[in-house]
Amino acid sequence: MKTLFTLVVTLFFSATLMAQDWKYIPIKGTTNAGFEKQSGPVKPISTLPGKGKKGVEGWYLPFTGSLVKESIVVTNKEAYNGDYSLQIKTNPNASVLYKGLLKHNPIKIKSPGRYKISFWVKASDTNAKIKIGSMISKDALEQTLKMNKQGKPFNLGDTKPKVVDLTLSKDWKQISRQVVVTKKDIEAGYEYIIPTLLMGGTPNVTFYIDEFRLEYVMKSTSK
Repeated sequence: MKTLFTLVVTLFFSATLMAQDWKYIPIKGTTNAGFEKQSGPVKPISTLPGKGKKGVEGWYLPFTGSLVKESIVVTNKEAYNGDYSLQIKTNPNASVLYKGLLKHNPIKIKSPGRYKISFWVKASDTNAKIKIGSMISKDALEQTLKMNKQGKPFNLGDTKPKVVDLTLSKDWKQISRQVVVTKKDIEAGYEYIIPTLLMGGTPNVTFYIDEFRLEYVMKSTSK
């Protein structure tokens, strides 16, 4: 009888887990997600938060020490979807990830919880290092960016399944990371997510970037 009871309980929980699914709800407020609004070389941005830095509508590059600056263009050579993608090349001395940093303008969110950040990327070197980052802010201009105890921008942590390494391909591949915004963050006024892509760690690599997404992740139970 005990064995039968254990089997019934096991089957019940297994069925419950199998019935659970995940829903991904796109967040409004992303700008120029497919890099279709401007072609050609990136130019200095005239408005905050990227004022004075090179970029395109919705995006800017605050740190470019690892990049070949003339290579940063919206091009029709490659595209996962639509006609254009963003091309970025690293220089022969590239070794620091954040010195090839692409940032999206802050995106307003409404709820605490899990968020999925994703990009479609292809690279000339499949061993190239790349990382998706995310910070939070109280406003759309990053003037109240959350800082840690050391005074550095606060990076949101991974949720399960934890992403350790992001692997690339010479063909288009979607890379993603999930992060959590807590209820305390929202109550404290941190209602903006700032997605970032760090590419400055490997020399002589050409990246093509397309179709960015920010999605709210919800657990859904099938009936």
